[in-house]
Amino acid sequence: MKTIIGLFAILFIVIIVTVTALHNNDYNPFVTKSPSVQINGNTFIVEEAKTNAAWQQGLSGRKSMPANQAMLFIFPKADYQQFWMKQMLFPLDMIFINNDKVVTIYQNVPIPAANANLSSLPIYASSSPADYVLELNAGTVKKDNIKVGDTVTYSNL
Repeated sequence: MKTIIGLFAILFIVIIVTVTALHNNDYNPFVTKSPSVQINGNTFIVEEAKTNAAWQQGLSGRKSMPANQAMLFIFPKADYQQFWMKQMLFPLDMIFINNDKVVTIYQNVPIPAANANLSSLPIYASSSPADYVLELNAGTVKKDNIKVGDTVTYSNL
């Protein structure tokens, strides 16, 4: 009888430990954490663009992006990056980042006219080499007081 009670006690402890671990995301193998970027105390859940095809597509053709979300373009090395608003349907803030520092910001970049010629679209370029570009909903930079020189941290990239 003592053996059966002892086995139930061990089983109960194992169940409690397992359930506790599953509720703690640090130990939960079934919960995946979204990649994110933190700037100036603000966290943005990011969609990563790591390939040439993803860089070209970007956010083009989408009607909107949820608040506190962003697209993070990840480049293999720092260089002078250039962006345009081809087929964009909503305005953006663009943040060019080198390692962990904001180097260039464009705010409230407007969408192009529906009949705009591609060769006439403005180019938005980094003022110094950048290995990341973060695209946010227009107005986010001002709302969150993000500025050149701010430190950027990355999670789960």
